[in-house]
Amino acid sequence: MERLTYKTNGKYMNTVVEQAPPYAIDCDIDTAITKLAEYENLEEQKKLLILPCAVGDTVYEVQELRKRIQAYTIIAIHISNCGNLYGWELKDGKGVYSNVNGFSEYAIGKTVFLTKEEAEAALKEMSE
Repeated sequence: MERLTYKTNGKYMNTVVEQAPPYAIDCDIDTAITKLAEYENLEEQKKLLILPCAVGDTVYEVQELRKRIQAYTIIAIHISNCGNLYGWELKDGKGVYSNVNGFSEYAIGKTVFLTKEEAEAALKEMSE
């Protein structure tokens, strides 16, 4: 789909993406409503997914027994009726693997974190 907006100074604006930098234009309201309706239709049909991370992102696993945080790169995302599964590999090939080669989305916020700061806070809490 063609992008109709860009964000600047915390505010969304209409845009012509071929221009550098993009500049504000008057967007046809019917076009904007049609695009929003398409997204809403996809969401109702369970065809619109909002994933917490993407292939190439870094995630952080708290390894409680080792008292450490291990960084991984997401290499695959598997979507099924049982939930989303994320395949990973060691970030830059450095570190110690856990006993699994990925995680379920349910682990996010429990043992797997999207930022190092969240992982550090969780490890500190586990150590107390």
